[in-house]
Amino acid sequence: MNIAMLTDTYLPHVNGVSTSLFLFRKHLERLGHRVYIVSPVGQKGDPYFFKVMGFRSMQVKDQRIALPNTKRILDFLETNQITHLHSHAPLSMGWTALWLQKRYGFIHFHTYHTLLVDYLHYIPRFFRPTKKVIQEFSKWFCSEVDCTIAPTTEMKNELMAYGMKKPIHVIPTGIDTDLFRTAAPIDLRAKHHLPKESFIALFAGRIAKEKNIVFLLEVVERMIRKGHSFYLVLVGNGPFFEELSEIVRKKRLSENVIFAGEMKREELASYYRSADCFTFASTTETQGLVVLEALAAGLPVIAVAQKGVKSSLSEGEGCFLTEHPNVDFFVEKALLLMKDPELRQQMRGKGMEYVQKHWSIDVFAQHVSDLYGQFQKPEQYTPQKMFEFSELWMWVTGKLRNIQDNIFK
Repeated sequence: MNIAMLTDTYLPHVNGVSTSLFLFRKHLERLGHRVYIVSPVGQKGDPYFFKVMGFRSMQVKDQRIALPNTKRILDFLETNQITHLHSHAPLSMGWTALWLQKRYGFIHFHTYHTLLVDYLHYIPRFFRPTKKVIQEFSKWFCSEVDCTIAPTTEMKNELMAYGMKKPIHVIPTGIDTDLFRTAAPIDLRAKHHLPKESFIALFAGRIAKEKNIVFLLEVVERMIRKGHSFYLVLVGNGPFFEELSEIVRKKRLSENVIFAGEMKREELASYYRSADCFTFASTTETQGLVVLEALAAGLPVIAVAQKGVKSSLSEGEGCFLTEHPNVDFFVEKALLLMKDPELRQQMRGKGMEYVQKHWSIDVFAQHVSDLYGQFQKPEQYTPQKMFEFSELWMWVTGKLRNIQDNIFK
């Protein structure tokens, strides 16, 4: 089967959606499918990547917003005999997939990766819709596609609470357990010039406000005040990087907080294999893939169990969980791990076993493949009228110009 993934983000940009896409693509291809990426972002030299126009987001510096030419995309789909589209956000590329579905009868799957109401702060206040508007839009969009996938039961329940009537299939992303289990450890202390007796906590993900990294700085401060050689290594990049760097400087934590930057998955796997624990305090995760990656590599996790993280992890299976961000809890568990190497080793084995048993990507890719097979593009199709994205964009910008004219009359 020939499938096109329509998305506003992909590798080399590292985030939960791009990681999910990469993994599903890799394992669907192992099942015999040919998977194309249609996006403003892609990897050089990828023969199945079709680049669309896009511009850098003003609000989220590491993201691009697609400006798709639907005629070019349609030609590409027909040339490659693609029958199934799979969109990954109800934004410009998601809208394009919906237009192609309604106009030409393509089968359209959509994975609702992100709880949009938690990310309204990225929209300028003047243009920011209410939560109710976003909920109604999400319900409408997911009701229009042929098949909606949610990565977690919590996400499914959220969509159902919006009033969704059509079935929603829960299929998590899963983890490439082989990559993280077999990665070679490295000497992080030598690499980052840290004391030999230091304890290293790791964070991996986008450097963004919603990841609650400032909370982790409070944990570092508390550990230092207690006299411990405690270091936090941050892997990733994002829109909060400069502000976070300034906060670290003002708190005089520059020696104990290391910005390691973005890195390839293979290098990240080695970091997981080499740190002493993984700390994660985000309360907005759809699934929290990084906590599962850490467990798959044998790294004990201390995390806030909300939303996707709560759905993904199980207390005692290689992790310590708290319902709300709590500095005392994080410090207590970090000290426990610091003082008890045998406990770290026990949690290492439990975490690896848990992920291998419950979160292997192979199983979930097969579920998606089976679901694709249940839908076939009709030979005859009656087109339905719907805004093309370029038409929608012209309509929106026209309205904005009218507002501007009224303001500055």
